[in-house]
Amino acid sequence: MQYILLADYHDNDFFALKFYPKPFRKSTKKYSLITNRGDLGNIVITCLKVIPLLLEKYPTASFGFAGARSFDPVNKKKNKKGKTIGRWEQLEENQRFKVYSAIVRKRIGDITFQHFIYKEISAYMLINRKCKNVDLKETIIKIMLSATYNHFSNR
Repeated sequence: MQYILLADYHDNDFFALKFYPKPFRKSTKKYSLITNRGDLGNIVITCLKVIPLLLEKYPTASFGFAGARSFDPVNKKKNKKGKTIGRWEQLEENQRFKVYSAIVRKRIGDITFQHFIYKEISAYMLINRKCKNVDLKETIIKIMLSATYNHFSNR
């Protein structure tokens, strides 16, 4: 299966990395549909290979991703209390986030980037250490993302 990788550029030299299966490109749920192909790890590693390429042109760039909630049209999901919540997975620490963050922690060290993890919204940021104040940069990017991605503002 072919996948589409997007590196959405935002203010403050920030890229949001996203991907989806090419056959789902017209679906409003393209980031959430389950393929059950077992290739997620390899796809994430391929996405990470784009980071050095982008750093060549944007040496102070920072990166982030959010694990989209899975949507399963067949099975109904239950929340932690056992209540049926429909076909959507919960936002907090969802399956994709767990896989993405484990791979990123293994593949991306702490020399170039400082890692920020937002379990409650299944998001992960890599802030470039070339910034004079990494914590301030993280705050600025978080505010910018809150205006772009409404689930980010819930943090």
